[in-house]
Amino acid sequence: MSIKNTIFISHAQPEDNYFCSWIASKLRLLGYNVWLELDDLNSGSTFNAKVESVIRNEACLCLAVVSNAYINKLKIAYSGVSNEANLMLQLARGQEDFIIPFQISDFAVYNLPMQFAGIDTINFNDNWATGLEKLIKFLNKKNIQKVDKTDIILEEWYKSIKHKSTVKEREERYYTNWFPIYFPEKIYIHKPNVLDWKETYKIPYTFLRCKDRIIGFFSEEECKKYIDVFSSDTYEIQSFFSNFDLDLSETEDKLKLPNKLLVNLVNKIFRNFLHSKNLSKYELSSKKEAFYFDSLPEESNRVSLKKYKKTNRTINGISNEYKWFFAISGFANLYPFPHILISSHLYFTKKNGELINDPDMMQSLRRSVPSGWYNRKWFETLLAMSLKVSEDNDFWEINVGSSNLFKIASLPYEVVSPLGYIEPQNAE
Repeated sequence: MSIKNTIFISHAQPEDNYFCSWIASKLRLLGYNVWLELDDLNSGSTFNAKVESVIRNEACLCLAVVSNAYINKLKIAYSGVSNEANLMLQLARGQEDFIIPFQISDFAVYNLPMQFAGIDTINFNDNWATGLEKLIKFLNKKNIQKVDKTDIILEEWYKSIKHKSTVKEREERYYTNWFPIYFPEKIYIHKPNVLDWKETYKIPYTFLRCKDRIIGFFSEEECKKYIDVFSSDTYEIQSFFSNFDLDLSETEDKLKLPNKLLVNLVNKIFRNFLHSKNLSKYELSSKKEAFYFDSLPEESNRVSLKKYKKTNRTINGISNEYKWFFAISGFANLYPFPHILISSHLYFTKKNGELINDPDMMQSLRRSVPSGWYNRKWFETLLAMSLKVSEDNDFWEINVGSSNLFKIASLPYEVVSPLGYIEPQNAE
């Protein structure tokens, strides 16, 4: 009797093919035998015989990838998803841990389909890497037999999405989403002599408040144009790159963790600058803000990347009955060099501009609309957004003092690889 060593993945097609290709490639790299159907063989009213045979005769574990699309298809009698789930549940009787549901959409665990009630669930919705770590621990504990297989992730990924890839011995350049930042030479700490801290709002430059002091890139003379100042300290910007306490004048107090304060100041400068450019914002699940251009005329929406020898890109668009807006959020880092990590997001409204209040719908659109975007399109749209903010200049130039500029490079940091690969033919 043959040993069952196959991990079967049940999922909604084509909505969740992207995630399932990712998880399958990771498991195969670790040596597991994975069965994932991406051809939608069971899309009709009949239950594909091959799928049934794999679940009955080969599967030692079934992973049910539960998304909003999966839940909807479970409700359809005799659908492929419904038939898979029913067979898995039938075989699970008397077999411990035969089914493991994955949650990949934003819904409460208690809203899982009743078919999986009481079964331990692994949450991939918050973080895929964390979910994978929990799954690997479970597989190790269950001691599922591995096969002698050492697939390369990139090769497995392109195989799963029906493309062939070939690694080439040629130098290629790749861009990151790390945008270098450039500081003024000096940074200042002022102790305002005010009765009401609201007086400090008169200062037109971004600053960070720290107890009874403010930190910014404007000098004592500049600060005194707007408020009365009790004392000031001047430092070389490099002094704020460490976590060593800094001595303050007129007191025995010390400024603790200057590197953390500098990061907070840069983050605030980043946000305030985008506000000044009249970008709209929305709150991410992490409570951070993402910024986007709400309404742009057609001639302004298409950004030319000719200076970088790339195609034009639009930063807003329409998909069926919805509008999408390319949005960015950022977080500063000082190491290995000063930069802002700018992340890409998509925000949606209805075609008439009406807001979408259903978080499940918003999440579904974020997965489905860009499903055909390859890395190049994501990057070039991010580059277009950066150029739009900089007004087609090489830097975002931000006034942080009357004669001081804080700069963010419009073009991100690049890395050079000695190897390259052939991209999919239909990659945009």
